[in-house]
Amino acid sequence: MLLLDVVLVLVGGFLAGRLAELARLPALLGMLLYGIAIGPFGLAVLSEEFVAQSPTVSVVALVTVIIASFFAIDLAVLRRDARTIVLVGVIPGLIEGFTIMVAAVALLDFTWVQGAILGFTLAVVSPAVVVPTMIRLKDAGWGMDKDIPVLVLAATNLDGLVAVILWLVFVTIETGGGDIAEVSTVAISEILLGAILGLVLGRLAALLADRTLGRTPTWLRTVVLLAASLAVFFSSEVLPVNGPVALLAFGLTLVNTTHLELTPVGTAVGRIWSVAAILLFVLIGSVADLDTIGTVGLVGVLIIGVGVVARLAGALLALSGSPLNRHERLFVGIGTTGKATVQATLAPLVVALGIANGETILAIAVMAILLMSVIASLAIQYSYRSLLAAPTTQDSS
Repeated sequence: MLLLDVVLVLVGGFLAGRLAELARLPALLGMLLYGIAIGPFGLAVLSEEFVAQSPTVSVVALVTVIIASFFAIDLAVLRRDARTIVLVGVIPGLIEGFTIMVAAVALLDFTWVQGAILGFTLAVVSPAVVVPTMIRLKDAGWGMDKDIPVLVLAATNLDGLVAVILWLVFVTIETGGGDIAEVSTVAISEILLGAILGLVLGRLAALLADRTLGRTPTWLRTVVLLAASLAVFFSSEVLPVNGPVALLAFGLTLVNTTHLELTPVGTAVGRIWSVAAILLFVLIGSVADLDTIGTVGLVGVLIIGVGVVARLAGALLALSGSPLNRHERLFVGIGTTGKATVQATLAPLVVALGIANGETILAIAVMAILLMSVIASLAIQYSYRSLLAAPTTQDSS
């Protein structure tokens, strides 16, 4: 039965994505709508056993898309634009998260902590929307005169890290796990330890890869990279480290220090992500509770909209002293508005932990995914040609 479900999701999701592209719409919109059509609010053809795997699929998709970003982030760009990346990776997300917190208290009668949980559930930029898009623009040369796609990729990783840490802090407080100072200290220590672990393991992996994988085929290098990356990510289950930080530090160190040719591996990871994306977005659509979404209605849309406007304002503020022109600053803001993977992972956890108003938080998160995964993709798709510098002849070649 599970095999039939997988075939139904992959084949139908692929075809739905292609139909959306033919209509000049993002493929993920077709996948989301297809998921709704075959889910419990449509034909209800997927087994409960398969739908129950959606949290696992979300985590695997998140790991895959982080791995894909290894091959697109240049350490030279990180060093040169570190200040801008830090500002864009921190300020817009903080402004969006705390703005939503205030809106939730005012409009939904949430407590301040519950409002912050909602705020930082929604404030995370989704790598599922940003990474594939920015990699395509980078490869095509759009905005690469100032490395804008790389800047957005790097800022997205930092943004997600900051938002998830704050989400954990407020969830821990709400569930009685400690006060802000105590939880923040633990979170910061886990980040530092994760970064150190990732750097050390990445360097060791590069040395081992240079010695043992020199003549191995691409498929084996890809399998080894994926296995090692998953092990690093899930090291947080047994060690007091932040898994995503450890994985990012590991991948960036490995890719930028090994002497192996990893471009084919990056291509292979991109193909794996293409499959994972179909599973992810179809499953997100299939578990969307339309009844619950209807209960938050226009208030939910208003809260999401206020948050997005706050993020755009934050991005323009963060870039005010950068060498980017106003069109490029606007593109960076637009490029970091997508919602999908992380919301699909965090929001169900709020309900599972029994947090008050958890169902409302989940409903607004699902609404944000359905709205902003599509709107952000469309905005990027129809704006980059007018906002970014065109590829040079050298880029195009």
